Amino acid sequence: MLTERLYRQDPYIVSIRAKVLEINAGKGCFDVVFDRTVLFPEGGGQPSDLGSVTTDAGATYEISLAFDKALDGPVYHRIKADAQDLALTVGEEVTLDLDFDQRFQNMQRHSGEHILSGAFYLTCGGANKGFHMGKDYITIDIDLGGRTVTAEELRAAERAANQAIWDDLPFHTEFYPNAAAANEAPVRKVVDLEGVISVVFVGDPDDPFDCVACCGTHVQSAGEIGLIKIYKTEVNKGMNRIYFDCGSRAFDRVCEEIDILTELANRYSTAKENLLHKVDVEAERSKALRETLSSLTAFYREQRSAEFARLWSEAGGAVHIAADELDPDDLLKFAFACIEKVAPSDALAVITHQGSRTAILVSSGNSYDCGKLVKEHAFACGGKGGGRKDNARAVFPGVKEMLKFVSLLV
Repeated sequence: MLTERLYRQDPYIVSIRAKVLEINAGKGCFDVVFDRTVLFPEGGGQPSDLGSVTTDAGATYEISLAFDKALDGPVYHRIKADAQDLALTVGEEVTLDLDFDQRFQNMQRHSGEHILSGAFYLTCGGANKGFHMGKDYITIDIDLGGRTVTAEELRAAERAANQAIWDDLPFHTEFYPNAAAANEAPVRKVVDLEGVISVVFVGDPDDPFDCVACCGTHVQSAGEIGLIKIYKTEVNKGMNRIYFDCGSRAFDRVCEEIDILTELANRYSTAKENLLHKVDVEAERSKALRETLSSLTAFYREQRSAEFARLWSEAGGAVHIAADELDPDDLLKFAFACIEKVAPSDALAVITHQGSRTAILVSSGNSYDCGKLVKEHAFACGGKGGGRKDNARAVFPGVKEMLKFVSLLV
């Protein structure tokens, strides 16, 4: 049984009466076929419309997916419901309502994809070989014969696309009986589909800004799109994958990113146009500070490891030294530096760091088995950790527990 697809004639219809033709049970859902629909079934890179169905008795069910198995076949409307909760019967008339906010965003985005693809074709001869409409962005794959698109070409295509919006170019759909007839139109991509072909024109049909076969839903004129914004591009399988968005989604993202840019400029106490220079200056300053810190840390390790050697020469065996001034990532390097200063087979360095409540054990691995010591004593003190014979690490819930562990070793 076929479904009359009213969105093809008028994508602005939001509510209709329809007759139930089929009810197909699935797992926790039903796929319902009506004699007519306003919901676009997913396909051609465009997501499914959303909506609802309401019975005359007042029962309403959300439609989470519309799909088909053939372009001119029935459209299935997925309803999530248990068998005992579904009050639909074959033959009854119901009301189908479209989520037009979601539909209009899809129309803006899909129509914008036509315009941007046409802009690349007109400005640099780029051919669209792939299209995907995702949640956070749209992508098209532009083929330039293996060449990478330049920044100038990106900006030219983006500006041409937005100029089409500012000119409010009309959208117009023509239906052709077959591919041969459709290919007589000035399409930018050869049509190789079967059956009736819908071709979408943007601008003057005799000299269109864009012309391509498409079964999706589109705005009446380009001005409804509002904005097309390219986010980034990357090389993908020898082509140029363009990330962008259109309409309200593009507007929201541009506003969000301008807010971030403004906040960064405020934090750096500079104007937005000077922000990159300011960031470069701060990066150089940060690099110099890291180099200074590295030198000071090396000096610290040298001085404190010498102190460890002195303490060990006086006490022998295991020696504890606190290294709270170090970054936790430097503890192990410092511990090995301590052992290298004394180098006997029966030395144990116990290095602690209060901020991270960490204890590092290092030895030659002969008289002291670090991993075994952690296993035997750390857990009893509420800590956790492990390691090898020559080095091990233990982390504790508090400083008190860490120092209790140290007292069992030194």
